[in-house]
Amino acid sequence: MSTPDSPQQSKPFDSEPLSWVMVEIREALGRSKTALFEAGGREREERATALQHARSHLHQAHGALVMVDVAGASLLTAGAEQALARFRDGSLEYTVDHAQVVAGLYQALTEYLEDLVAGTPPQPARLFPYYRDLQSMLGAERIHPADLFFPPASVRDGHAIALAAAPPAADYPAWRGRFEKSLLPFLKAPDDATRRQHAGVLHETLNLVDDAQQEAPARTFWFAMQAFAELAASGEGMGTLYVKQLFGLINLQLRRLAQGTASLPEQMLRDALFFIAAAAEPTPAALQLRAAFALDGLVPADVETRRYGQVDQDALHGARTALAQARASWSRLAQADLDPTLSVDFGAALQDVAVHAESLKLPALASLLRQCAAVAQQAVASGRSAALEQEIGTALLFAETGLEQVRRLPDDFAGNAETIAARLHALLAGEAPPPAAAGELSRQIEQGQTVATLADEMKTGLRQVEKLLNDYYADGARQACLDGVAPLLRQLQQQLASLEQEDAGAAVQQVEAAVLQLPAIAAQADQAEALDEIAQNISALGFFVDMLGRNAQAAKGRFHFDAAAGTFRALPFEKVAASGSVPVPLLDQALAPAVPSAADAAPADAGLDAEMLDIFIAEAREVLAFIDTTLALPREQAASSEHLAMLRRSFHTLKGSSRMIGLAQFAEAAGAIERVMNTWLAEARTVSDDLFTLLNYGWYQLSEWVAELEGGAGREREAGMLLAAAERVREGGPFELRKPRPAVPPVSNGNVIGFPSATAPAAHEAPDDHLKHVGELRISLPLYNIYLAETDELLRVLTRDFGEWRHEQRAVSGEALQAVHTLAGTSGTVGFQSLRDLAHALETTIETVVPPLAGLSDAQHDVLEHATQRIGQMLQAFALGDLAPAQPDMIESLNTLWRALTAPPGESREAQLDALFAATYASIVGTPVPPAEALAEDPAEDTADAVPGESAEQLAAVPAPQLETLFAATYASIVADALQPDLPAAAAEAPVPDLGASDDLFDAGFEHAPLLEHALPEALVPAIMPADAAALLAASAGISDELDLDLLSVFLEEGADLLPQIGEALRSWQQQPHDSGQAQMLLRTLHTVKGSARMAGAMRLGQHAHEIETHIENMLHAGTATPQAFEELLAHYDHALHLFEQLQQPLLPLPGMEDTPAAEPKAALVRVRADILDRLVNQAGEVSITRSKMENEVGVLGASLGEFSDNLQRLRRQLREVEMQAESQIASRMAVGSERDFDPLEFDRFTRLQELTRMMAESVNDVASFHENLSHSVNAVGDDLVLQARLTRELQRDLMQIRMVPFASIAERLFRVARQSAKEVDKRVNLDIRGGGVEIDRSVLERMAAPFEHLLRNAIVHGIEPRAARLAASKSETGELLVQVSQQGNEVAIAFSDDGAGLDLERIRSKAHSAGLLSPDAPLSDAQAAELIFAPGFSTADSLTELAGRGFGMDIVRSEALALGGRVETLTQAGQGMRFTIHLPLTLAVTQVVLLAANGKTYALPSVLVEQVLHLKGEQLEQVQAAGHIESHGHALALHHLSSMLGEAPAAQAVQRHAPVLLLRNGNDRLALQVDDVLGNREVVVKHVGPQLARMPGIAGATVLGTGDIVLILNPVALAQHLEHHPELLSQYALASGEQRAASSTLAAPRACVMVVDDSLTVRRVMQRLFEREGYLVLLAKDGVEALEQLHALEPAAMPALLLVDVEMPRMDGFDLTRNVRSDDKTRAIPVIMITSRSADKHRTHAFELGVNAYFGKPFQEEELLAEVGRLLGAGVA
Repeated sequence: MSTPDSPQQSKPFDSEPLSWVMVEIREALGRSKTALFEAGGREREERATALQHARSHLHQAHGALVMVDVAGASLLTAGAEQALARFRDGSLEYTVDHAQVVAGLYQALTEYLEDLVAGTPPQPARLFPYYRDLQSMLGAERIHPADLFFPPASVRDGHAIALAAAPPAADYPAWRGRFEKSLLPFLKAPDDATRRQHAGVLHETLNLVDDAQQEAPARTFWFAMQAFAELAASGEGMGTLYVKQLFGLINLQLRRLAQGTASLPEQMLRDALFFIAAAAEPTPAALQLRAAFALDGLVPADVETRRYGQVDQDALHGARTALAQARASWSRLAQADLDPTLSVDFGAALQDVAVHAESLKLPALASLLRQCAAVAQQAVASGRSAALEQEIGTALLFAETGLEQVRRLPDDFAGNAETIAARLHALLAGEAPPPAAAGELSRQIEQGQTVATLADEMKTGLRQVEKLLNDYYADGARQACLDGVAPLLRQLQQQLASLEQEDAGAAVQQVEAAVLQLPAIAAQADQAEALDEIAQNISALGFFVDMLGRNAQAAKGRFHFDAAAGTFRALPFEKVAASGSVPVPLLDQALAPAVPSAADAAPADAGLDAEMLDIFIAEAREVLAFIDTTLALPREQAASSEHLAMLRRSFHTLKGSSRMIGLAQFAEAAGAIERVMNTWLAEARTVSDDLFTLLNYGWYQLSEWVAELEGGAGREREAGMLLAAAERVREGGPFELRKPRPAVPPVSNGNVIGFPSATAPAAHEAPDDHLKHVGELRISLPLYNIYLAETDELLRVLTRDFGEWRHEQRAVSGEALQAVHTLAGTSGTVGFQSLRDLAHALETTIETVVPPLAGLSDAQHDVLEHATQRIGQMLQAFALGDLAPAQPDMIESLNTLWRALTAPPGESREAQLDALFAATYASIVGTPVPPAEALAEDPAEDTADAVPGESAEQLAAVPAPQLETLFAATYASIVADALQPDLPAAAAEAPVPDLGASDDLFDAGFEHAPLLEHALPEALVPAIMPADAAALLAASAGISDELDLDLLSVFLEEGADLLPQIGEALRSWQQQPHDSGQAQMLLRTLHTVKGSARMAGAMRLGQHAHEIETHIENMLHAGTATPQAFEELLAHYDHALHLFEQLQQPLLPLPGMEDTPAAEPKAALVRVRADILDRLVNQAGEVSITRSKMENEVGVLGASLGEFSDNLQRLRRQLREVEMQAESQIASRMAVGSERDFDPLEFDRFTRLQELTRMMAESVNDVASFHENLSHSVNAVGDDLVLQARLTRELQRDLMQIRMVPFASIAERLFRVARQSAKEVDKRVNLDIRGGGVEIDRSVLERMAAPFEHLLRNAIVHGIEPRAARLAASKSETGELLVQVSQQGNEVAIAFSDDGAGLDLERIRSKAHSAGLLSPDAPLSDAQAAELIFAPGFSTADSLTELAGRGFGMDIVRSEALALGGRVETLTQAGQGMRFTIHLPLTLAVTQVVLLAANGKTYALPSVLVEQVLHLKGEQLEQVQAAGHIESHGHALALHHLSSMLGEAPAAQAVQRHAPVLLLRNGNDRLALQVDDVLGNREVVVKHVGPQLARMPGIAGATVLGTGDIVLILNPVALAQHLEHHPELLSQYALASGEQRAASSTLAAPRACVMVVDDSLTVRRVMQRLFEREGYLVLLAKDGVEALEQLHALEPAAMPALLLVDVEMPRMDGFDLTRNVRSDDKTRAIPVIMITSRSADKHRTHAFELGVNAYFGKPFQEEELLAEVGRLLGAGVA
């Protein structure tokens, strides 16, 4: 058997390659899982990036699995990659459940691979439950456990099953009829006994078919089928879906056998072998096949069992982590003197492990660890012994091994744990312990410990041997180095002998003998060669020991010592498995296959072990990195003998390692440089430039070689010019690269210029600086860069020109021809032959599109588009260093297009129609198509596959309706597709009709069975579409569209949204066929599409949607939601998409478009989702808010600068006073000094004072300069903020312009509503919409569309009178409806008016009284009566109809308008008509508001509500408050205080000069609103307040100010109306507000006010922060005068509760301030705390005498000060 994921299993599975990459696979899957779940919490764009990361990590694991060839594993990772790709592109919904399916597969795959590494035989079918979950999620058609079944190589080419001795005469039609007669009862059998009875008949029939086979492969195939049937007859797999599917496929195969077109599908054979391998009680035939195909053990007992993912990974990880901590603690404890603290850590760690072990259901391990912890604790107290320490270590190792094998623990695990616990207790008590456990796990532990210890010791010994040999090689005179080698090698031999590693021991003996012979070798070259052979064997021993530590048995089988050659080598694992003892050739030779066989023929590099190659690549990269580092050193340092010896050793290592794995050419290259270094060191030559050029070039070539090997290439690369260059340098010549001359001159084509595939670097030229390597090409960097830049521009030209060409009816442009021609030429110049050929084919094709041709079809443009995309991919690969291969498929597509474009004009529609009809007719009647000239030129037409031998009677028996139906459908599809020029003429072929009675039954039952993967080419081509789809197309073909071009665009936009929803719902229903909810949603969506299509005149699509509806309803009623039915549904859906695409891009002019002139090319449009646009607008608003915050901060900084300026001026004045005082004193003293001898010291002191004052003046000037610069910066920032504000406004305006849509966009919808409503009530109306070009926010218009429709219906039903009544009133029979749209500032006014009867106010009053809305004697004005129509449930209709009568429509109209911040106005005139005017904001995102302050809080009102702002003086305010209203323009407006409307008592305000009152208007309602302050007008970003607050009357939204405060946007008019109708709410508001204030006052401590008086700004700020942090209100004063001014201006209630005063202050010091405070009755009781640097007793005493309550010196303790303040305020001093 051979599948893409089925390695030849005839060899035993070698787990060693898997063990090398297991860590990488586990980590890659873990990273992929992490990225997968991280994608769940991200936005769609970020999610795609995270999913791409997950896919990249998964691909890494997939590549590793492909490399190590684990059957079935890569199939699962490939499926998971597909799932991640579909998550990323959105074709498969990303959900937590779907992500969990992929994560579960990761875990199962990891555990399965760990089982394989541990030695479990491979059984990929154990992964089937996880594979099934993945494939079900992907929607795969076939999900079978045999997909994970990979039997060994088939033997059917030979004679695995002997041919029958006396084969019966083949009568396949009769056998097929017999088989089918038993198959149907078998499928419908009610019980197993009946099913076995019919299965026996099936087996007998297949036995006849099997015996009739005359060829070995067919005999093997049918023998497997009859063996499967025999198992079914014996009761194996009864009633399972897989058994029924295979019997159905056998029936189809019998049909093909009867028709003479049978094949041997490999998938069927594998399915049958799977059942045979899985049989619990195999029959004799099954046993025979098991032996022939070696099937035993390939299938687990139950493939449905979930074996993996059952272990709690978190608990397992926690247990391993805690155990590692315990081992570390024990290691420290064992080395210490029984430190009790260490034993506590050890015991705690073991307790953690025990807890996790219990979670893992390992009670025996948990008990052992707890006992181990207890024993260790007692050992710390009582003393320890070596035996006890060793036993505790054994227990820890036992626990570690148990956790590693937690899913495959041996049966005696619990017994072993109890034995170890008993030994611990015995050793602790000083008794003889019981014998150690002898179980499998204990044996593994002991063996692993021994091997690991010896492997570490052997690694150390090998490193010492290598060091001694290196020292000897560097200085041959050091013979003593060799004396130390022999003891190390003999120790190695003993260790290997103890492990029974004979070959490795023989290799060590060979090395020892070679080392002993070294001194006897005189020639330098011979000695170097001997050392080389020794180094190869030592390197091989190093690899061997490394593998030995992991898997001793595998290491023994992988390495072999060849005594004849004296070499120790590693065999590729393919050769190890093929033969137990294979002669090992020299490493430079290729390994011959163990068993010469054509089937086992391997490619040339098959002997290169992938595992060993990975090891070599890792080592080579490390060595090359060292070489690079050494060559980068300065020349003098790198040229030292020490560094040259290390370089020689590095190239020697590369040579030996590459030879060991079979890279002979790589070894030659490294060896050539090594020989140069040997000569240089031996002859002590002077280092030259040529030597370092060779070293650099060698490093570069070998690094590139390793990179190619890592990418899977480079195995056939040759050293080439490097060998010759190295030899020239070794001989003393210059470094030169000379390309080898070929022995035979190449044959050239005179017509084609050949470009070299590689360009050699010039002499003395660093390859990495001047050459670019692209595949095998070597291109100079300048040419490479020019080529990339030029081709990028050429590709851009082609892409743009071809994109425009698709929408223009023209010939090819000269610009495109020139671009393609240049692309072909430049590609040939650099040697990019594959791209040159593709560009030449493209040029040949498009140059044929010249007049009279005026354009191409969509399919032909698709070919050109695919070609440009392919060119772009090739150039992208070229830029990444990969040379794209030839593109024969794309070139053939272009050639096919060229043939179609150059075909004769006569061979068009009629010829292709004739050919298609002939092929269709032949497929129905089963006869070959007679050759015709029309078909002669079509190489794709194959008429040899038809069934021969049909008679004329059979032709006549073909039912005519079937032919007519299929022909009609085919003709309809041709006409619909407009016959593309290159349409293939081959039609779909139907199966040959069988005249048997059961044909129709089985055709229907198995026609849609899964396709066979390896059917022969002669098999009949399946039909293009089911018969039902064909009939549906035929029915639709007789219906023509009657398109309304005005409505078509609306429908196309709607259909573009609905049709994908239908497809998604279909797929969801297909995955869950029992979910009728999906079907109901489908029916609703299809009904919408049907109605919309018919309204737009798309009758064909409407009829098709109706047919699909009928089909779904039939499926629901009959319960036939089968896969076949879903396939038919999807075919119908595809045709619906096709019809819709014809409406979007008609190939022929649509009805009504014949005379329409061609539209000018429109600008390119970009479709942006509405939610993204809303998010952009919101983000622009956030930018505006952030800018406001920055403006506030800059304002605060400006205020600080102003204060800074004041302080600076004060400092200047003080400094001037100091200067004046100093000059005065100096002058006075100089006058006195003139009377006596002058003292120079005094003169110096006076001069120093002057200097200090001058220096202080200069410092003040510097500070002033800093202040000026800072002021300029702040001003510049302010200017930038102004500019940013303008840009932000422009951005918001542009974004809002994108959101704006014209009102006319819903005009068609309103016209349709008007037509339908008028028709239903038998009225005539004429709707006129004016101002449709006015734009309004899309969200506003969408939300108000339904209210607008209701207003229209209401006007038609209630407003417009019946025709007779209108005629009687002398009105026109046709009622007039007018929708007038106009923009008024930031609002849009939409007026709906009619010329009907207007509101019947008396009827409204009567209805209100009868409904109990009003008392009988309550007066009701006309305006109030008109307002009643907006009351919920209020209706004047006498009866309920579909259009009106429920009484909720007008309430919805007003509610929606109010929710959007709008209002509704009404105007009615009896007998003249009615007008509703709806005022709506232009946009909901940004609006103008007026900021108000009321009761200490800030609110916002929409600016459109404010008509006027009045400022009333105190007397006027008292008058209007007493009257309760205010007169304005002849209207009495009710006066309300905003705080009172919100349920709060207005705060007591200080006497103000005037109070602001706002006059508000909302529609017909007016209101006067008093507030505490008007803060100004501002443009704000409107934020949604949520569904709860949005429905509350009076709240229009919220916004965020620049200070970060959240402010509600109120509508007081609506709130007043609501309170007027519900006056009880006002008391409820007041009660709630009072409770809130009471709660706040209870919870929050009263904030006392303190005043800080100090001339130091720093002190004032520090104390302000201190007291504000403690919850105080702080007043500041800079001296005593300012403090007294503030105290006198404050009201008694606002006086500070405490004063904190400094002593020394300008104008008035602290003593004078205290004296004034104590002398004033208003301030006498205020406590005073004095804080000063004057701490002398006289100052303190004086302060207390003046009445100071507390005295503190500077610096003070904050705690003491706060305590004193609290004491003074708490004692009630104030």
